[in-house]
Amino acid sequence: MAAQLISYPILVMLTIDAGYSVKEYIIIFLVITIFLLEFYFNRSTSWLRYLLLILASRKVKFDDILRTLLISFSTIFLIGFFLYLMGISDAGIGRRNGISFGFIEPNTVSMIIITIIFLILCLQKRLKVSSLVMILVTIIFINIFTKTQTATLVLILLPFLYLWVKRGIDKDKSFSKFIMKAFQILVMIFTCLLLYLYPQAIFNPFRNIVDGFFSYRPYLNYNNFVKYGLSLFGQKIDFFDTANLAYNYLTGSLSNQRYNTVDSAYVTQLLTIGIITIIPIYMAYIQLIKKAIKNKRYMLITVAILCSCYAFLENNYNEAYYFFPYFYLLSADVKSKSEEKDLVTRRFDDA
Repeated sequence: MAAQLISYPILVMLTIDAGYSVKEYIIIFLVITIFLLEFYFNRSTSWLRYLLLILASRKVKFDDILRTLLISFSTIFLIGFFLYLMGISDAGIGRRNGISFGFIEPNTVSMIIITIIFLILCLQKRLKVSSLVMILVTIIFINIFTKTQTATLVLILLPFLYLWVKRGIDKDKSFSKFIMKAFQILVMIFTCLLLYLYPQAIFNPFRNIVDGFFSYRPYLNYNNFVKYGLSLFGQKIDFFDTANLAYNYLTGSLSNQRYNTVDSAYVTQLLTIGIITIIPIYMAYIQLIKKAIKNKRYMLITVAILCSCYAFLENNYNEAYYFFPYFYLLSADVKSKSEEKDLVTRRFDDA
């Protein structure tokens, strides 16, 4: 708490020093007002803090932000792994015979590993042979130790998605670029559609299949949606209830978790930060993708799309540190000498 109280004035001063125009300051003021209203209703300063961090990053090189985050996540992983090997930290939950390495559960350590891989790939900027080797080694590690299916699927999709993004931008395909910019909104629409269909009779043949495929998340999402409902600027909610198994009256079965929670950043956003607060968040996503398309940041767009997918199944991707492509929105995109050389070479080849 003390560190946060110190950081806010610093972030405000950095934002003022960033030299935004009058028009930009008006937009910033409106967004801050929305986030202050969200804070009033749900008592959370998360998105206000993320906004200040992103605003303060305007004069900072994006690659420097990536390196800082990479050092932070790598340090967290190494400390946790070391404490686990020393037998000091072994309180994690083992699920599906997975090992949590001292973290809360295998999913948590997998998210940290995935984020580290994403950061490295964004720093590399292109898909290289070494990138594919790193992805393959990570898939093997996750399958042997943490056994997190989502993380494995994301890594398998990454090379194919990268090629689709690169082709769509290089060939100037309007539909592909539209999907890239609208992807987060499309995932939210899918989330809302699933919440709507879940109790419908037409969904009966698919309910158990969908629940099983997504580890009972659809039911838990729907259960909390019915319990708390929507709000304009958010509400304070404690999702965790360890008293009983979550009973699914639509299927007549118990979930496999002895707690009630929400493992979807999209459902969390709908319930806790409200419909109005979501608007500037998704507008920022569209703008960062537009900037990335203009600068041909293929890997960053690929990672942003995969982060959007991961956020559908994990609540931690509601945080800017995990969903780090947001920092690209205002930070400086400075090309290295090697990138400039590659750009000149490509232009020469095109000519």
